[in-house]
Amino acid sequence: KEPTAAARPVQDVLSKVQIDMAAGSYERALTKLKGIVQKHPESDLADDAYILMGQIYMDRRDYRSAYESYISVVNST
Repeated sequence: KEPTAAARPVQDVLSKVQIDMAAGSYERALTKLKGIVQKHPESDLADDAYILMGQIYMDRRDYRSAYESYISVVNST
């Protein structure tokens, strides 16, 4: 995959997502991650977002959503 032109701003969002996750603000983090996936679906950043989404879903014991997030990364190659 090719890096996206918006990599730096999106990296900043990913950093904020990790802060949200550490604070337990999972809904806020998921909203930001879904935005990244929608805006940059063919980028490595979308894969990063899917992985973080999977982690959130695993923490919430939503295993089906976690599986779907992780399989999105596998299918994106």
